[in-house]
Amino acid sequence: MSFPRLPCEQYELIELVGNLLNNAFEYVEKLDREERKVTLRIGEDENEKSFIETRNVFHIKSQEVLHLMSQKGYSTKGQANRGYGLHHVKRIVEKYKGTFLLFQEDDCLVIRLLF
Repeated sequence: MSFPRLPCEQYELIELVGNLLNNAFEYVEKLDREERKVTLRIGEDENEKSFIETRNVFHIKSQEVLHLMSQKGYSTKGQANRGYGLHHVKRIVEKYKGTFLLFQEDDCLVIRLLF
């Protein structure tokens, strides 16, 4: 399978993937070893839209938290100077008229970027 065409610059692709993976790894590192699971998929869907998707085990069952996660300055980690990564990801996606999806599926947090 060939790498999909993404509208963003290479440095922006690195920012997107880096932020998504960093967030996922930071969350699962607090879990028991057998629960730690992170997946990254980059490809084209059945409608030939390019996508980047991360999934990680996620135990917070709150729609409010999901809604707040991409807002500037909000962090599930509860520390100062956090909460800018997903906001930045969303800004890059919107710059290229893409779609930023964040949802929970079973016990996983799914972030899917469509272009």
